[in-house]
Amino acid sequence: MSSNLCFVDLEQSQSVTFLDRVYPVKSVEWSNPSRPLAGTATYSFGGDYEGYTMVVGYKNQKMNGKATAYSPRGVVSFEVHYVDDVLNGEVIIRDERGGVVICLLYTSDAADDLI
Repeated sequence: MSSNLCFVDLEQSQSVTFLDRVYPVKSVEWSNPSRPLAGTATYSFGGDYEGYTMVVGYKNQKMNGKATAYSPRGVVSFEVHYVDDVLNGEVIIRDERGGVVICLLYTSDAADDLI
């Protein structure tokens, strides 16, 4: 498993990397634009992932909770969980029809168990 399973580095690369796929960020829309890094963020991607979006919650200026990515057709592409900006919890990767392809438990140390 890649050491960069999933991370968001908007200041450095303006992208989200997930399983060695780089999703270039076109824009980020905040649930409360006057308080970025709080509430909910919707990331819109470009490049090879034009039309894909990801919704994730923020608490204390860090990603916390479930992040869900959608294809341009609105089908869930993947679901991951964050604790203080660190991927930690269930990871579900889906095919283009929404069927589960991979489901595993991930901790900040490594992917622990296939579910």
